[in-house]
Amino acid sequence: MFSFVNNKFMPPDDPLGRHGPTLENFLRKFPKTQRRQPCPYGQKCTYGTKCRFQHLQRAKPVVRVGADELQQHLHTSFPELSL
Repeated sequence: MFSFVNNKFMPPDDPLGRHGPTLENFLRKFPKTQRRQPCPYGQKCTYGTKCRFQHLQRAKPVVRVGADELQQHLHTSFPELSL
């Protein structure tokens, strides 16, 4: 984490984690925003959701509540019961 060298405080190179800004960018008054780079493997990427690069062809998945899915399944299974 932090260390002292010759009685000088030395912060880590990456203060906000693995994907955080660099120390140079962290100390700026107006930090530069970092855009995610496109994946070099493109559609052939096998890392899935753990890939640290951006995949433009992947849309964000729609998050559905379990109750909504069960309700939709009920309506498709028993259409006469739907209101």
